[in-house]
Amino acid sequence: MAEQKIFAGPRLRRFRTRLGRTQSQMATEIGISASYLNLIERNQRPLTVQVILKLSSAFDFDISELHSADAGARLDELKAIFTDPLLAAELPSTDELGEVADAAPNVGIAITKLHRAYRETLARLTDLSRDMAGLTADLPAELQQDNSPDKPVAGTGVTAALSPHDRVMGWFETEGPWFADLEATADELAASLVPRDDPFGAIKAALARDHHIDVRILPVDTMPAELSRFDRHAMRLYLSERLPLIERPFFAAIQLVAMAERQCLDLLTDGAGLDDPEARRLCRTVYCRRMAAAVLLPAMRLQRLATDTVPDIAALSRRNTLSPARVMARLAAVGGSGGPGAPAFLLTVDAAGTVLNRVPGSQRDTARFPFARFGNPCGQLPLFDAPPPDEIAGRSVTFPDGRTFDTVTTAQRTMLAGAHDKPPAIVTMIAFASAGDGQASTRSANSDAAISRPVGVTCRLCERTDCPARTSPSATEPAAFRDDLIGLAHYETV
Repeated sequence: MAEQKIFAGPRLRRFRTRLGRTQSQMATEIGISASYLNLIERNQRPLTVQVILKLSSAFDFDISELHSADAGARLDELKAIFTDPLLAAELPSTDELGEVADAAPNVGIAITKLHRAYRETLARLTDLSRDMAGLTADLPAELQQDNSPDKPVAGTGVTAALSPHDRVMGWFETEGPWFADLEATADELAASLVPRDDPFGAIKAALARDHHIDVRILPVDTMPAELSRFDRHAMRLYLSERLPLIERPFFAAIQLVAMAERQCLDLLTDGAGLDDPEARRLCRTVYCRRMAAAVLLPAMRLQRLATDTVPDIAALSRRNTLSPARVMARLAAVGGSGGPGAPAFLLTVDAAGTVLNRVPGSQRDTARFPFARFGNPCGQLPLFDAPPPDEIAGRSVTFPDGRTFDTVTTAQRTMLAGAHDKPPAIVTMIAFASAGDGQASTRSANSDAAISRPVGVTCRLCERTDCPARTSPSATEPAAFRDDLIGLAHYETV
């Protein structure tokens, strides 16, 4: 009977690499010469039944690894890509594409991602051009050629022209930070992790046990521009040594959630109703990261630990191996609309003052924190006190309508400094409706922290006239009404 011959050299090579064996080592263990193994891996000799049996005996080799279920799908994707008119002059044969899909799957995936990004960029430019044309068409005829900055712009194209990032962030801000299905799934996953007092060790063990993923820490010169990378073929999660120790469990938890809770993430993403692929991917990523934080600090555990009106952020961070900023985000989520916790309101900005995350609270909440919807946040907010990285400061603030909040602010560097850079600090502030007992001030080193600081929503909506942080006049007060004095505000002195 003729022996069946299989040419699967690249897959055998990936299997050997995953085991960490050299060609000489593997050849010795299965009883063939290194040169013969080299020929097999280069598809110049077949992988015979005898060799497969030796592999199975020596390494518990699964013959199903020789058959890639994804190779056919990758080949179809590559064929579709090369029908693009842009590539008409470079049309490869089916055999060539088959070799790429089978022998170099990572190359095929990279080509697919690049072409997808190219098509989405074209689509976004087309949409933007159409929306901008719609904006102009909506204007009265006498204004269509007038480009003066004080002319009103009518039309509804502005909403449609929002970037996928803006649409996703708008979805999460509108829907609130509490998602019951996400929290329930995260709670079950957290309960399966052991040991509980070592989150990083428990997550690494779960990745290895349930998903055969090994976690490695790599030096900066190996990962110069990445904090985390998952190699799906080697089944390894690489984390950069630039990640602070307290952040490593969170990044490992992201991978665990991505592997263990695919169905839940898909359902959550579908529920957002986002139609374009880029927005869906971004939405899924946000859900994945929020679930990772929920795995490290489940809602019920947080409820038991956060018993004070203003919880001790530093203690919660230490006990749960989660950075203070992520603890604040969890408090805001658990206190969100439908959540079991006390209302908490969150704002995160970068070094330039750009708002990265905002949890204003439910519209039905009478104690809702009045964040600015347009324009810059109030410069008197503790966010802009420039706290030193990794320190936590408390402060009470009062709005013109009398609402008072206890705030806790922290600045966090998302990575350790490299040889030639200084990573920017991300500043996070959480606010709680004041209980009037000055608890927030106990977490501040400022001697005047117990005195509530007057703040506003944004300068245009604030009528305080004695504010040195004011950058523009109030919408209710005429600018330059007095020419016989100069006030405290910066815009009055330049």
